[in-house]
Amino acid sequence: MQFKSLAAVVGLSVMSFFASNAHAAGTGSGRISATVVEGTQYARIYVYGSHSSKPACATSGMFALDISTNKGKAMFSAILAAALAGRVVEVIGNDNANRCDLIGTAETMTKLTFWTDDF
Repeated sequence: MQFKSLAAVVGLSVMSFFASNAHAAGTGSGRISATVVEGTQYARIYVYGSHSSKPACATSGMFALDISTNKGKAMFSAILAAALAGRVVEVIGNDNANRCDLIGTAETMTKLTFWTDDF
């Protein structure tokens, strides 16, 4: 009887782990290798480096951001500064269920870290 209870607890723990990580955000780090502006609404960036935990929808290997918002404009300014300075960036993608909501093949980015020193 104790074995069945232990198995049930372990099983529930494993299921809750996978359920909580089902929509983990993708992370890219490296230098900006390209930026593409999509009119006044969207921009795409390519990070030359790693892109871990990439969602299945992100088949292009790029990140997208909405440059029609103040947050998007600020992030895009930092992206351009990092690209021109040749600095390393870390991009965090969207961790909700609709992870490629701006451009269907690009993970929507939600956070940018701009490293001022190489490491």
